[in-house]
Amino acid sequence: MLDSDAAARKGVTDRQSPVRGDTTRVRSPRPSRSTARTPRSTKAQPVTAGTFADRELLRFLYMAPIGLVETNIAGDIELMNPLCAQLLSPLSRGRPVRNLFDALAELAPELRERASSFPAAYGMVHEGFQMQVDAGVQGQHDAQVLSLTLLKLDRDHLMAVLSDISVSVQRERDLRESQAWVNTMVTGISDYATLLLDSKGIIQAWNPTIARISGHTAGMVEGRSYDMFYPEDSITPHSSNTRLQDADLHGWTLDEGWRTRADGSRFWGSCLVAPLASTDDTHPEHHGYSLIIRDISNRREVNEALRRSV
Repeated sequence: MLDSDAAARKGVTDRQSPVRGDTTRVRSPRPSRSTARTPRSTKAQPVTAGTFADRELLRFLYMAPIGLVETNIAGDIELMNPLCAQLLSPLSRGRPVRNLFDALAELAPELRERASSFPAAYGMVHEGFQMQVDAGVQGQHDAQVLSLTLLKLDRDHLMAVLSDISVSVQRERDLRESQAWVNTMVTGISDYATLLLDSKGIIQAWNPTIARISGHTAGMVEGRSYDMFYPEDSITPHSSNTRLQDADLHGWTLDEGWRTRADGSRFWGSCLVAPLASTDDTHPEHHGYSLIIRDISNRREVNEALRRSV
């Protein structure tokens, strides 16, 4: 344990971590020569630019929505915000987290070597490395996945950024599975009319089956909302948008009911809406949808006949 003079020279103080009583080291402002040699006054001292900046930095670190931890080049933790302590807590198994590389040894064993062999004086050591902390239990909780980015601040210090990306990873997996399922289902099947929608549900492309099922030509559907296939009294702009949101939330949405043909007649059809993975990495929310329509009038008539015969 450092004495008070040594601690002042080193410029650090011990602070209790909010998770499991871990002790993390938090940088504190170095005393100026005048304060080091002059007895402390009982009067309020003016706030200097340096102390204000330090205070605002600590406020930012503790309120940041991502985990932040500063270490020396060997991985010994010097500063850690509460969220980072919370994210690392499951890896510590009840022990204090004192070294970042030790805490992540099972998930990222190469991290220590990457940091020590990084040739530049500063820069990006590792970016967006995904680590599965917990595989999850079906029906109870999903898998937990962390993202780690490691920066070299100078020749003696590193900064790690940790964030929980479990939800986005699961979302991306669901989108891939949904897209694969849709592609498999419609390949080589002529009973389905397949349309490509943009993020607002506007028809962008279609397969030729749409003319056989609904009687609509390409010029009649291009640039129109997909709700054109629903009777006017069965859907509103709000409810059509809700269907897209449900598809985003659950991976797909399916409904059966009356649909309209180009000549105004009706048929009993099923409509499947499934989100497609975005091709724009900068705006992943700008993804499209696949709309699959099938005429199931014959099946409905059979079901009705069976129901009446009972």
